Amino acid sequence: MPRIEIKHIHRVTKRLADGTSHEYHYAWRGGPRFWSSRHDAFKKNGPEYFAAYAKACEDRKPSAGTFRQVIGQYLESRDFRNLAPRTQKDYQRSIYMKGGIDEEFGTAPIGVFNRPEIRQIAYRWRDRFSSARVADHARTHLVKIVNWAVDRSIITTNHLAGMTALYEVDRSDLIWTDTEIEAFCDGAPDYLRRILIAATETGLRPQDLCILSRAHIQQTPEGRRIVIRTQKRRRMVSIPVTPVMGKIIDETPRDRLIILVGDRGQPYSKASSMGRQVTRRKAEINEAARKGGFPIPIREELHFYDCRGTAATRLFQADATLREIAAHMGWSIQTAAKMIEVYVSMNPQASDAVLVKLSAARLN
Repeated sequence: MPRIEIKHIHRVTKRLADGTSHEYHYAWRGGPRFWSSRHDAFKKNGPEYFAAYAKACEDRKPSAGTFRQVIGQYLESRDFRNLAPRTQKDYQRSIYMKGGIDEEFGTAPIGVFNRPEIRQIAYRWRDRFSSARVADHARTHLVKIVNWAVDRSIITTNHLAGMTALYEVDRSDLIWTDTEIEAFCDGAPDYLRRILIAATETGLRPQDLCILSRAHIQQTPEGRRIVIRTQKRRRMVSIPVTPVMGKIIDETPRDRLIILVGDRGQPYSKASSMGRQVTRRKAEINEAARKGGFPIPIREELHFYDCRGTAATRLFQADATLREIAAHMGWSIQTAAKMIEVYVSMNPQASDAVLVKLSAARLN
């Protein structure tokens, strides 16, 4: 077989729900997939691999003038490169998965997106997904790519703007109460106790907690604040350091830069590892409660991510305004107020002064 010159292979790694990772290779960015470690029996870089690549190149159809060209331009843009790595992977999954954006719209002429009928087509495509969450992610990413193209006059109008979501869930009452936090921390390894407390005191997402360091702590005339650029939205937030969070910071060894580390003192390389450890600890507590015939101390439906609702109240008590909390959490002011109100109603020990302060804040 003649030597094949490899120039444009686009490689994507995807992690499945079972924790395994697989590679997917495309002849070029936006081009056809010719090999995957999951589905193909032949090995990467072997004769059959190169034969499949050559066949894909022979079948190549020019992308000029098609939406695939727009996809490729977006993936090469600074706007895409500036996204957090996790967000980039989410886009790539929506684009290249079976039935995804590229498969459905890649060969369509760009001009199709200038016609109002594209909205009906997009809704029919969205509704074919069996998972509402997957459908919503794919829809969101398609709309943002089209919006990017409109901003650059590649497409004249975004007829997909405002497409409705399928997956909606109200988790406003799923916040960690003081009793649940105490149940989690009682007897927990110190590193896990610190993780949960930091999450419920700051409202930072797991990926931000992973990188939280002393460099993010700033002294102010009123006390201390955490000033950090969030991984998801890439924007600076300023969070008051509550007394409880201040203790976590002060307990951190002086020679350690990262505030939260694992069981062996190592920084977390993946935010998902932090979440899995919290989930495992919660399951151990509830299993012990079942064996002892006691009520379940931590609700089964409660997740690590739900710490953010609790943090809203903590920050409000630390004199953060509703506007600051909403901006930090990515919520509306109404949602921030609702979270605080729900927390107080679920915690008999919560001070009525919080509700008084909340009422005053709503009037301003």
